[in-house]
Order: sequence, then structure tokens, then C-alpha cells
Amino acid sequence: MTSQVIHIIGWSVFTLFCLIAFFSTLYTVQQQKIAVIERFGKFNRLAQPGLNIKLPFIERVANFVSLKDYQLDVEVETKTLDDVFVKIVVAIQHRVLPDKVYESFYKLTSFNKQISSYVFDVVRAEVPKLKLDDVFAKKDDIANAIKDELAENMTGYGIEIIKALITDIDPDGKVKEAMNQINEIQSSDSINYNQLVRWINTKEKHAELIQEIADQYFLTQRVKFAEPSDKEKYAGYINQLTYLHQLIVYSMKAKQSTDLVQINNLSNAIEKFEIAYFGKDAHRHDHNGEHK
Repeated sequence: MTSQVIHIIGWSVFTLFCLIAFFSTLYTVQQQKIAVIERFGKFNRLAQPGLNIKLPFIERVANFVSLKDYQLDVEVETKTLDDVFVKIVVAIQHRVLPDKVYESFYKLTSFNKQISSYVFDVVRAEVPKLKLDDVFAKKDDIANAIKDELAENMTGYGIEIIKALITDIDPDGKVKEAMNQINEIQSSDSINYNQLVRWINTKEKHAELIQEIADQYFLTQRVKFAEPSDKEKYAGYINQLTYLHQLIVYSMKAKQSTDLVQINNLSNAIEKFEIAYFGKDAHRHDHNGEHK
């Protein structure tokens, strides 16, 4: 009786093993996909769409590589020749080449990062050479430069670049606001073009002058370095650097914008830097040119 039970259990285990082996032998590859088959962890072959067979326990499907077209959107922030910060969105349409599935699976570890790095390099090399208006006018040229760069570098990884498109160019919000306000003035019935040009030129000239002065404080090392061991002097040194950096940032924003908030920010930064650099008892001039 006991031997009969053992015999039944043995046949049951054997049958179960055969069923598992049989079903693990068969696998299906969907349309527009290629299966990468490995034997003992080493590449063996590529399997085409349809019903396929592999050796059970010896071979495995490492991955299914899709041959469909895909799109990757890459957002890059950079600065134009006329010092306007812009966010540019580039859409990269791509697919895996059917005869280079091996390269795409084994050579390329992080597709998105690889593509993005090339897009960043091209955009940050091309856009700073152009003024904002030219960026809009030449966006197709920039897109073609991106595609050429990607095509040259990604073919070896089995990737075909179908198209590169610049889908959005978004200038800094303050710049857009200034543009809208200037356009509003220009569309006014009582517009004074000479006054408009003088206003813009004067604003930009003053902002540039403040930037140049702040730059000189850095270049001529008028802000003296202090050792961290001297906590009081080091704190003063950090304050001076902070307010000087604010001067540069707010003067640039004041140049790009017509928003009075930026003017107030710039004025406050000047006052804070003056106190941090000269001290609270620093001589200042009032509007009549007198000391106070």
C-alpha cells in the first residue's frame, strides 16, 4: 500500500514537472516587438512576433523590445544672447531599428538620460548665440541641429531619430509681462514712440550700470574674504556677497521687466548692501544732493 502511494506521488511530481517544462517552452511575441533570448545569462538570439519555443530552465526571455514610434519631451532652461532666460521644450520622436535590437538592449543603459544630455548640449550651445526674437525665428534650425547631433550619436545604439521638434519656447515671466506692456503702449492711439524708446533705453541703461558696478566689486575683490574661524567677520562677508548677488539679479530683472516690484526689490538690495558694506552710519545723499 505504501509503495503504491509513493508510486502515485512520484508520477504526479513527474507529470507536474513535465507540464511546467512544456508550458515554459512556449511563449508568444506580440506584433511590433522583438524578444531577446538568453541562454545561461548570455545572449543567444532574437525571436520574431508569433508563437516561439525556448529550452525550459536553460533559456529565458530577457526582454521584449518594442519597435513602435515613441516621443520623449525634454525641457531645457537656458539664456539668450540678450540675457533673457527661456524654457525650451524639445520633442524627440524615435524608434528602435529592427536590425539593431541587440545594440539598443545591451549597449544603451539609460535611454532618456542619454537623449536628454545630447539635447541639453545642443540647445545650450545654440540658443546663447541668438537673441530672443531670433530663437523664435530659427527654432527649426535649432531642431535640425538637435536631430543631426542625435542621429550621429544614437545610431550606434540602434536608435533611429525620426524627428526633433521645438514645441514650446517660454521666456521668463517678467519678460513676457514687459513685452505685453510695451505692446499695449504701442497699440495706444496716443502713443509717443520717442518717449517709449527713451523710457526703455533709460531703464536698461541704469540697470546695466548697476550690474557693472556690482561686477566690479567682485572683480576687484572689494568684498574681502574672511576666514570662517572669525564668525563675526565671516558673517559680514556672507551678507555682503548675498546682497551683492541680489543686486545683480534684481538689476537684470529690472532691465527685462516694467514691473515696479522689481524696482523696489533692487532699491532694497542696494540699501542692504550699502549698510552691510559701509556700515549703518554710512554717508548717503538725499534727493537734493545733501548729506544725511
